[in-house]
Amino acid sequence: MTLSKSLYMRGLQCPKFLWLKKYKKDILSVPDSSAEVVFATGNRVGELACELFTPGEKIEFTPDKYQQMFEKTQQLLNDGVKNIYKKMMQVDIQLSLEVENRCKKICYNSFILREVKND
Repeated sequence: MTLSKSLYMRGLQCPKFLWLKKYKKDILSVPDSSAEVVFATGNRVGELACELFTPGEKIEFTPDKYQQMFEKTQQLLNDGVKNIYKKMMQVDIQLSLEVENRCKKICYNSFILREVKND
Protein backbone atom coordinates (compact mmCIF):
# COMPACT_ATOMS: atom_id res chain seq x y z
CA MET A 1 0.00 0.00 0.00
CA THR A 2 1.32 3.45 -0.89
CA LEU A 3 0.49 6.40 1.36
CA SER A 4 1.06 10.12 1.03
CA LYS A 5 2.34 12.08 4.04
CA SER A 6 -1.12 13.54 4.52
CA LEU A 7 -2.87 10.19 4.34
CA TYR A 8 -0.34 8.66 6.73
CA MET A 9 -0.98 11.45 9.25
CA ARG A 10 -4.75 11.08 8.86
CA GLY A 11 -4.37 7.35 9.41
CA LEU A 12 -2.53 7.97 12.66
CA GLN A 13 -5.38 10.19 13.80
CA CYS A 14 -8.12 7.82 12.64
CA PRO A 15 -7.25 4.32 11.37
CA LYS A 16 -10.85 3.82 10.21
CA PHE A 17 -10.53 6.82 7.87
CA LEU A 18 -7.39 5.32 6.36
CA TRP A 19 -9.14 2.02 5.72
CA LEU A 20 -12.13 3.77 4.14
CA LYS A 21 -9.90 5.98 1.99
CA LYS A 22 -8.02 2.97 0.63
CA TYR A 23 -10.86 0.47 0.26
CA LYS A 24 -14.22 2.31 0.23
CA LYS A 25 -13.55 5.77 -1.25
CA ASP A 26 -17.06 6.05 -2.60
CA ILE A 27 -18.65 6.40 0.85
CA LEU A 28 -16.43 9.31 1.97
CA SER A 29 -17.78 12.83 1.65
CA VAL A 30 -16.38 15.26 -0.92
CA PRO A 31 -14.19 18.03 0.57
CA ASP A 32 -16.18 21.20 1.31
CA SER A 33 -15.20 24.74 0.30
CA SER A 34 -13.17 25.38 3.47
CA ALA A 35 -11.11 22.24 2.82
CA GLU A 36 -10.58 23.38 -0.77
CA VAL A 37 -9.17 26.69 0.54
CA VAL A 38 -6.72 24.77 2.74
CA PHE A 39 -5.67 22.64 -0.25
CA ALA A 40 -5.17 25.74 -2.40
CA THR A 41 -3.08 27.38 0.30
CA GLY A 42 -0.95 24.26 0.62
CA ASN A 43 -0.41 24.17 -3.15
CA ARG A 44 0.64 27.83 -3.16
CA VAL A 45 3.10 27.26 -0.28
CA GLY A 46 4.60 24.38 -2.29
CA GLU A 47 4.94 26.62 -5.36
CA LEU A 48 6.68 29.31 -3.30
CA ALA A 49 9.07 26.73 -1.86
CA CYS A 50 10.04 25.67 -5.39
CA GLU A 51 10.71 29.30 -6.33
CA LEU A 52 13.39 29.44 -3.61
CA PHE A 53 15.48 26.85 -5.46
CA THR A 54 15.72 27.57 -9.15
CA PRO A 55 16.29 26.31 -11.72
CA GLY A 56 14.79 22.89 -11.21
CA GLU A 57 12.51 20.18 -12.51
CA LYS A 58 9.07 19.30 -11.15
CA ILE A 59 7.64 15.80 -11.07
CA GLU A 60 3.90 16.06 -11.55
CA PHE A 61 1.92 14.10 -8.98
CA THR A 62 -0.32 11.52 -10.59
CA PRO A 63 -2.34 9.29 -8.26
CA ASP A 64 -1.67 5.59 -8.80
CA LYS A 65 1.36 6.32 -11.00
CA TYR A 66 4.00 6.12 -8.28
CA GLN A 67 6.33 3.83 -10.24
CA GLN A 68 6.52 6.30 -13.13
CA MET A 69 7.20 9.09 -10.63
CA PHE A 70 10.05 7.07 -9.06
CA GLU A 71 11.49 6.41 -12.52
CA LYS A 72 11.30 10.12 -13.43
CA THR A 73 13.07 10.99 -10.17
CA GLN A 74 15.84 8.52 -10.96
CA GLN A 75 16.17 9.91 -14.49
CA LEU A 76 16.53 13.47 -13.16
CA LEU A 77 19.10 12.32 -10.59
CA ASN A 78 21.08 10.54 -13.31
CA ASP A 79 20.88 13.68 -15.47
CA GLY A 80 22.41 15.72 -12.63
CA VAL A 81 19.43 18.03 -12.11
CA LYS A 82 20.30 20.27 -9.18
CA ASN A 83 16.80 20.90 -7.81
CA ILE A 84 13.96 18.41 -8.03
CA TYR A 85 10.46 19.45 -6.95
CA LYS A 86 7.94 16.86 -5.72
CA LYS A 87 10.61 14.20 -5.76
CA MET A 88 9.54 10.60 -5.18
CA MET A 89 11.84 8.19 -3.45
CA GLN A 90 11.69 4.89 -1.64
CA VAL A 91 13.94 3.94 1.26
CA ASP A 92 12.20 1.21 3.25
CA ILE A 93 9.28 3.65 3.08
CA GLN A 94 8.17 5.80 0.16
CA LEU A 95 8.60 9.55 0.45
CA SER A 96 7.42 12.51 -1.57
CA LEU A 97 9.24 15.75 -0.82
CA GLU A 98 8.56 19.34 -1.79
CA VAL A 99 12.12 20.21 -2.82
CA GLU A 100 15.37 18.36 -3.17
CA ASN A 101 18.37 20.65 -3.37
CA ARG A 102 21.60 19.06 -4.56
CA CYS A 103 24.56 20.46 -2.66
CA LYS A 104 28.00 19.80 -4.14
CA LYS A 105 30.50 22.11 -2.41
CA ILE A 106 29.52 22.28 1.24
CA CYS A 107 27.78 18.91 1.57
CA TYR A 108 30.22 16.75 -0.41
CA ASN A 109 27.78 15.57 -3.11
CA SER A 110 24.95 14.90 -0.70
CA PHE A 111 21.35 16.14 -0.79
CA ILE A 112 19.35 18.55 1.30
CA LEU A 113 15.74 17.40 1.59
CA ARG A 114 13.22 20.12 2.37
CA GLU A 115 9.58 19.73 3.34
CA VAL A 116 7.20 22.65 3.70
CA LYS A 117 3.82 22.94 5.41
CA ASN A 118 1.26 25.73 5.42
CA ASP A 119 0.21 25.40 9.06
